[in-house]
Amino acid sequence: MAFQVQRCPALLQIIAKSHAIAEGRVGSRVAPSVPYSTPDRGGSIIETAGGTGPLVVGYARLQPSASTSPAAVAIFSLHQNGVIVSEAGVPGTTTMLSGRTYAEVQGPINTGIAFANPNSLAVVISFSFTDQFGNDFGQNSFTLNPNAQIAKFLNEAPFSARSFTGALTFNASAPVGVIALRTFVNERSEFLATAQPVTSIPSGISVGALLLGQYTHGGGWRTTRFVRVRL
Repeated sequence: MAFQVQRCPALLQIIAKSHAIAEGRVGSRVAPSVPYSTPDRGGSIIETAGGTGPLVVGYARLQPSASTSPAAVAIFSLHQNGVIVSEAGVPGTTTMLSGRTYAEVQGPINTGIAFANPNSLAVVISFSFTDQFGNDFGQNSFTLNPNAQIAKFLNEAPFSARSFTGALTFNASAPVGVIALRTFVNERSEFLATAQPVTSIPSGISVGALLLGQYTHGGGWRTTRFVRVRL
């Protein structure tokens, strides 16, 4: 089961300081670009139509015409019987050559990852897994065509990971965009997803204390786990 097969109308929320173009790609085909403009320190929203037709997946690129790159987040929402049952916000990122993210494949829990190649040449992406005991396994690689995207669960090809808890590390021959999702199928067989960070290597994170801005406990809420990845 690939997470791109879910019918997820995507909301692209854009925060920018200048006129720019939002360009989408479906596979390696360029979708029509959408111009947008926001006031200084303002925000704007672009939303896909969604619906029950054939699923369309790909990636988007925001190109400012002036000033700095915008901050952005793509919000995926899964609708079933007219009800939103899952929603996840994935922040826009700059490209990276190598990175690492938490990875877990355990029963109803899975990790999805998507790579986008915005380059004019094919990119070779090498990857490996490290389990919770520090053992490396599953070293492999695949080629991503120019301007193409791939989105898979880690137990699917080309990753084909066995059940484990640990981390995924990758290296690319040219800069790529990447996002990761932690997914869970609940007791009612509903597909839930949470965005998780993919950290570029080498990382600019300091050696000091790391702050987690909130945790919950009580009132039906709980913090199920703190996920940590050594960089």
